[in-house]
Amino acid sequence: MSLTVEIKEEHKGVFTVIPCGSIDTETYLDLEQKLNPILDETTKLMIFDMTGVSYISSMGLGVIFNTKNFLDKHEGSLIISNLQPQVKKVFSILQALPEHIFKSMEEADAYITQIQRKEIEKRDGDGR
Repeated sequence: MSLTVEIKEEHKGVFTVIPCGSIDTETYLDLEQKLNPILDETTKLMIFDMTGVSYISSMGLGVIFNTKNFLDKHEGSLIISNLQPQVKKVFSILQALPEHIFKSMEEADAYITQIQRKEIEKRDGDGR
């Protein structure tokens, strides 16, 4: 099965990644190559909308974990939403579910809004 990857920059440093198809030994490099140009110190949030992912192999998981590790090192975050049951099961079996997994993009957006509000409150509380 093939893989397509759409990437949208929602705001500066905030990206939604929308893979569709199978992330496996034949396609994981496609995902990796799409992510590489946007993985830098200015990337603060990457949202994977996994609605269209029907299968993921260990190579696909590796790309996601490497992305998470990069973001962690640069004070960024990774959010995953809309995991198909069979893909979620793979993450669960490996006990490798990222900290933030959401059932829908609406739920992810509500979380993001909450984070931004807290940062604004911190900033305003500091007198800046």
